[in-house]
Amino acid sequence: MTPLRNFLEKGILPLDQREALKIKYRASSYTIINGRMYHRSVSQPLLRCLNTEEQRQALEAVHEGICGEHLVDRIPKICISDNGTQFIRNKFRKFLYHFRIEQRFSSVAHPQGNGAIEAAYKVIFRGIKKRLGEAKGRWSEELLWILWAYRTTPRTSTGETPFRMAYGTEALVPVEVELESYRTEVYNMETNNFRLRANVDLLEEEREAAHQRNMKYLLQPAQHYDSNIKKRSFGVGDLVLRELAALMPTKQGKFQPNWEGPYKVTEVVRPGTFKLEKLSDEAFKNT
Repeated sequence: MTPLRNFLEKGILPLDQREALKIKYRASSYTIINGRMYHRSVSQPLLRCLNTEEQRQALEAVHEGICGEHLVDRIPKICISDNGTQFIRNKFRKFLYHFRIEQRFSSVAHPQGNGAIEAAYKVIFRGIKKRLGEAKGRWSEELLWILWAYRTTPRTSTGETPFRMAYGTEALVPVEVELESYRTEVYNMETNNFRLRANVDLLEEEREAAHQRNMKYLLQPAQHYDSNIKKRSFGVGDLVLRELAALMPTKQGKFQPNWEGPYKVTEVVRPGTFKLEKLSDEAFKNT
């Protein structure tokens, strides 16, 4: 920071010409406001540059958990799970009833919801493991900090944090309050409340944009997979095999064949869908 600050405040450059050019180039991305140096990011607020002591203070606050667990109760109010047998047994229900925890299930009409829940559980579980080390019994004490990190971290699929998707604005990280960032320095209650309401009004558009980014993200693995597949097309008169797993899923075993046939294609209904007949000219009813 020191060479950049010297150039921005006093116009002093290093004697080495190469280093001087480097400082001039980098200085265009920095500014000094009220004696504090900030980095101009592309789309986010000004980023505060910290000295050695402030860096140590910020790292301790982030890694040790400045939020604390005194903000909310230790016991959860709601338990949301999929429809696994371990969650619908009387023993588990009695456990929730004893602690006055409401039980909710993801809809069976949307099985993809179960996968989304389990994916979130995996992220939270990995975070708990990293914080606990050998003290596995203290997971409930660390859960709040892990949930805070999960909700304020941008998702790769949407490019947004869960907190922003819920409230229309980014959460103020506690360390910003303690060390003061540009965001906290220019805070004004009246304009802040107005802008928060405006963010909520525009939240539907933000969610729609995040949904579009998520759909594009989901297409990437499919496109990568399809790029390595040699596409095959069948015409009338071709001989093909039919997969047994789709016809008789309950009768499959380790030593059962996966395919049957060959059969002859009699009609192409649409790409990937055909009408077949046996070699004895006996037609099948279904495609």
